[in-house]
Amino acid sequence: MKRIGYIISLFVFLSYSCTKKRDRIKPVLSNITESVYASATIKAVGQYEVFSTVNGILKEIAVNPGDTVKAGEILFVLDDNTARLNTESSRLSLE
Repeated sequence: MKRIGYIISLFVFLSYSCTKKRDRIKPVLSNITESVYASATIKAVGQYEVFSTVNGILKEIAVNPGDTVKAGEILFVLDDNTARLNTESSRLSLE
């Protein structure tokens, strides 16, 4: 008896699922156009950026563009009055 119920249920399920219409997607052959936009910075081989470890105003530039420099050579001189005054103020506050 249960077997007949399962068969009927299966038949109803299959007949219902087969009759329902579905939206269909069809592939279309067409050309694809895509644009890519980007920005970049171009640097020369061996080009470096220089950053100071302290704040200050640039007082003097000791080298010219295109000069060859060695390790430890002074490149720029900064006016570090503000940094020096802050250090002195901190030292006095500590004492």
